[in-house]
Amino acid sequence: MKNIIHITKGQNLESCVSCYGDDIIANQNSMLIFQNSCTDATSSLLVYAIVDSSKMNTVMKGGLFLCGTLSQWNFDSS
Repeated sequence: MKNIIHITKGQNLESCVSCYGDDIIANQNSMLIFQNSCTDATSSLLVYAIVDSSKMNTVMKGGLFLCGTLSQWNFDSS
């Protein structure tokens, strides 16, 4: 699993949006993990969703989101 994209939000480098996945080009049936993390002086919040990459490709090409479902939601507050 590798970090495909990492976008920092604001000045805190730990607050970011990331996308993790396998080699999507070689494996069309892989899963993508989208992660959003927010950190400040009082707490941290991590939210992620696992999405099937073939469903995401359909959405990116203008297809309906209804054809894809999120595998699970998980919330972790530290």
